[in-house]
Amino acid sequence: MDTLIHQWLSTLGDYLVKMKKDAESERLELVKMIEKTENTLAKIRNDFSHGNISIYERDGLISNENPIRIQINTLGEKYQSKLVQITEIERELNRAFEKRKEMTSDTDESLEEVMRNIDSLMIDV
Repeated sequence: MDTLIHQWLSTLGDYLVKMKKDAESERLELVKMIEKTENTLAKIRNDFSHGNISIYERDGLISNENPIRIQINTLGEKYQSKLVQITEIERELNRAFEKRKEMTSDTDESLEEVMRNIDSLMIDV
């Protein structure tokens, strides 16, 4: 059982590292999208303030950015959710390592409970 637990914890640790890398990639993509949208909106405002476009053109161009801003919000919510999930898995993984250190026949059940908790958190991934 100890070898199986060690393998499970090791595999989970590797997967957690992958989740963190994926989350960081998503964050960087969000940053790029936000910067691009902010630059586009700044250009539209600048063009309007200098009289290069009418108020109707400005409003139309800003409306064209709305789907991108909605997409940014949606991706941001997913990113936040993933961070919460990673934090919960890390907390449970730390509990599992602590339980493994104190392993006696009494702690088998509590370690299994922690393992089930982590497995249930992984279902959403």
